Amino acid sequence: MKSLTSPIYFLFFALLLSSCGHDFFIPEQANLLILEEKKDLKTSISYNHLQAAYSPLNHLGLKVSGTFNSVRPSTENHFRKLYMGGIGFGTYTSKVIKPLNKRKRKIPDHPQLCFIGAEIYANASLGVIRTLGSSNNVDFFVPGSRSTRSFESNLFNPHLSTQLYWQSRTFTLNLGFRLGALYYYNALGFGSYSESDLKFADNLVKNTPFLLTEYDLQIAKGNNRLQTFLQVSWNDSFSEFFNPYASVSFGLKINVPNLIKSMKRIEH
Repeated sequence: MKSLTSPIYFLFFALLLSSCGHDFFIPEQANLLILEEKKDLKTSISYNHLQAAYSPLNHLGLKVSGTFNSVRPSTENHFRKLYMGGIGFGTYTSKVIKPLNKRKRKIPDHPQLCFIGAEIYANASLGVIRTLGSSNNVDFFVPGSRSTRSFESNLFNPHLSTQLYWQSRTFTLNLGFRLGALYYYNALGFGSYSESDLKFADNLVKNTPFLLTEYDLQIAKGNNRLQTFLQVSWNDSFSEFFNPYASVSFGLKINVPNLIKSMKRIEH
């Protein structure tokens, strides 16, 4: 980490205060893929993230993910882009329960009609956040704008994640919670900054890293091979330096072994 007197952190935090307010993070999507047994392999694909989960042993899981988020508030002349990649190791468990609506018709390769489960993972994420903005209502696309300020910083986010879920034959509901620290390092900012901004930034850097809590809600509809999903993620850092924001993602979840089995069955 840089020293508190490093000019690069002055520029970094001055940018956050002057051009972007207190908004210097965008919630990323948690990996809410459900592992049920040994050799499970599942993936999730959407317009802003790619995820995978694999179970080498019963009750042991490995999850990897890559995320891209972008925000440009319509009332402000700035935008933020977040690129994050992460890996997690943890454990999972589930229990079969009675279905809400009993059906007599059996569905091949899906004996569990309904179950609930929980998991906990230790995770580490690395990424980059980029911001470009301007003050005094001057659009940052205007060439030669003196008020343009921008920065780029690396991020490190070690965190614990957990989720509770309920799943039936055709519907899944996931609730996730993440708790960790958010570090900024190798920050680079440029533009024009006032002396008062730099003095205030000197006080802000003493609070690094930041405590970060994030929440996830996902609903999915489909079968035991493919599901479409909608996921909402939001954060609350308990810090004056963060404003709460939410990010939305939608895409497709794939149960790889079950999909392969169904394709082989069709071929025969």
